[in-house]
Amino acid sequence: MSAALPDGPLLDLPADYRTPDAFENGLFTATHRLAETGLFTEENVLRMLETHPRELANVSRMGHDPTVLEWSEGLTDGLSPEDVLAALNKGRLWLNIRKVLDHQPEAAAAINRLYDDLEAACPGFTATRRSANVLVSSPGAMVYYHIDVPQNILWHVSGEKRVWAYPQRLADTPRDELEAIVAVKKEEDAGYDPAWDADAFAVDLKPGEWITWPQHTPHRVQNTVGLNISVSTEHYSPRAFKYVRAHRANRMLRDRFGLPLTSTKTSGLGYRAKAAAYLAGRAVQEYVTKKRDLYHYPKTFRVDPTAPHATVELNGGPTPAAFLPRTAPAPPTERPAEPEPEPAREPELALA
Repeated sequence: MSAALPDGPLLDLPADYRTPDAFENGLFTATHRLAETGLFTEENVLRMLETHPRELANVSRMGHDPTVLEWSEGLTDGLSPEDVLAALNKGRLWLNIRKVLDHQPEAAAAINRLYDDLEAACPGFTATRRSANVLVSSPGAMVYYHIDVPQNILWHVSGEKRVWAYPQRLADTPRDELEAIVAVKKEEDAGYDPAWDADAFAVDLKPGEWITWPQHTPHRVQNTVGLNISVSTEHYSPRAFKYVRAHRANRMLRDRFGLPLTSTKTSGLGYRAKAAAYLAGRAVQEYVTKKRDLYHYPKTFRVDPTAPHATVELNGGPTPAAFLPRTAPAPPTERPAEPEPEPAREPELALA
């Protein structure tokens, strides 16, 4: 599909967030015009799947309880794009089409325009190391409470979803847990308590809206209406990149040498020394041992649009209860009304 990008900026940035500090520390929603490009419709998602490397189109499923992490990845080998989309409409799945900037040139042009417009609207802000995924998810699907490593933005295109962001909870995240997430040593999901919703930033995201939050802000998502299509972008500003490197250096130097480092400052001699040590250590790991211990979700199922809930287990067993559809309990059966008793008859008097 050939698409011409519309004239003018593809996004609105509120005036209060047009400085780098305000934008990078902001938590807000605004509007965008991605729908006008025609690039992120169901029809064009099918076209993407025809050409996109299938190993970069991950399908995941989740449980129903947001406090219990039940998430696994599946296979779509041998399925047509139409089969995949049918399964998404039938099941409770999340399709993540990754590295869109590398493999979908027209979508990449639109996404890079978004970032160019953002940099123009926020003088001094720079978005480097850009990446983008197209997310297609089933009605009712969710993403657990988690923490992303780069800065990220969710650009919503179709369907509706509720998004919760928890900026107050970042300070409460245990240091070891946050460092493990930033170092990609564990999954991004973190412990969650529904009581935290009381002070969360919660919004019902509509088509044509985007949301962003400060780096490493915990958040979660629940689809509320229909099949959802969104674009998730990630980027680093120079400050954000240094912040990640400080966390990773702390973890590596503590794990390998027992150094009790906790500072996440991104300037000064201490930061520069840590960063240099981290880069040297990573080079040894990657180029000498040829190994990086990164976390991956297990693959446990195969997508099957003909199955009752669109998945079958790779081990041939029954689908775990956590992934079975939830149905509302049947209303109690009404008992038939008992006939009202007949009024007592007056005894007949014997006639003399």
